[in-house]
Amino acid sequence: MLEIDYIDPLTDPRWDVFVEKHESGWIGHLSIWKRILDENFKYLKGLYIILKDKNEIIAGLPIYYVNSWLRGKRLIHIPFCTICDPLVSSKEELDLLLKEVFSIFDKYKPKGLEIRTLNSDKYFSDAVFQKNDYYKYHYLLLDKSLDDIWKNFHRTCIKQRINRATESGMMLKISEGYDDLKKFLKLYLHTRQRLGLPPLPFKFIENLWEVFHEK
Repeated sequence: MLEIDYIDPLTDPRWDVFVEKHESGWIGHLSIWKRILDENFKYLKGLYIILKDKNEIIAGLPIYYVNSWLRGKRLIHIPFCTICDPLVSSKEELDLLLKEVFSIFDKYKPKGLEIRTLNSDKYFSDAVFQKNDYYKYHYLLLDKSLDDIWKNFHRTCIKQRINRATESGMMLKISEGYDDLKKFLKLYLHTRQRLGLPPLPFKFIENLWEVFHEK
């Protein structure tokens, strides 16, 4: 008998084990992402809904209640994480989890609910959802040899620019300390300003670096 429940990823190790085994599991689903969000954004409240069979987690759907002075009240499936599919394997599992999400919606009365999907959009057929394609994912599958990956690149859009960067002496360096992190931040702030976008807090970027750079 499947049962809906809530889990605290920061205290229950079952969650990370489940995420790492699931085909759609991503770093944003892990407990460490929740800890970083909790430390940096006090206006976020993470609610991790699970579908379990006895003590085993079968499916999961983290939902964050966002109460922002700028954009108001919203429900989001994992803030600041672009790829964050619901951790489900069927429409039936998703429907059961969404029933609980709708209860949360009724409780907080937000302006909307946003779930970003990459692989699980096939499970969304409920009329209450509106599909928007204005988000774009940028990723590259590394399942072939480097030569094959290079051959499939567009001649002018990608190959030409890579060759130009190589000829100009541009080099890639892995950050080794806070001095490098500060240089990255300077470039990041300049880029966000040029694009007219607000930057994320430095503390948030610093926390991500501290947690993930060694991994």
